[in-house]
Amino acid sequence: MIDSKTESLWSHILGEAMRGPMIGTKLETIPSVMTEWSDWKVSHPDTTVVLMPRATSAYSRGFHNPDSGLLIGLLTSTGSKSWQFPTLYRSSPVNDTVDGIPVVVSLKRETFTATIFDRRTGGRELTFRSRGDDIIDLETESTWDLLSGLAVSGSLQGERLQLLPGIVSDSAVWSLYFESENSKR
Repeated sequence: MIDSKTESLWSHILGEAMRGPMIGTKLETIPSVMTEWSDWKVSHPDTTVVLMPRATSAYSRGFHNPDSGLLIGLLTSTGSKSWQFPTLYRSSPVNDTVDGIPVVVSLKRETFTATIFDRRTGGRELTFRSRGDDIIDLETESTWDLLSGLAVSGSLQGERLQLLPGIVSDSAVWSLYFESENSKR
């Protein structure tokens, strides 16, 4: 990516300028989700979208499939960790810990929407699993929407998990930057 103002070359995976006047500058990382509008609108009914013409069809639904080589990764101050889409497709959600932070990683199979949330809320750490089409926590059996991080029913209804800044990437690209760190975990 090249920004139009300074014409600096930016690495999307590092969030850092690699060449040009901004070299070495790091962007603030904010959580985001790659999903379909229909799913987003259900989880976030008060939001809107700017519709822009597509420059490519490379990111159509067919691009996202269990064997696409995609993953979702998380960068921390001391390293990185990633979860392959094929693994998530077979066994979502995944409860894990990254640098002492308990996380839940999920993939919605129909739209290949991957998210990473901090599993702590209200002073407790939760453990998630699938029950039919629902995602529940084992501690209270509340039902969760892991696109928005919101408990939609049960004793924790209305509680929200913190979305972490997961990065959807091609596995080969991720391994160029973070392979040695992933192998340590």
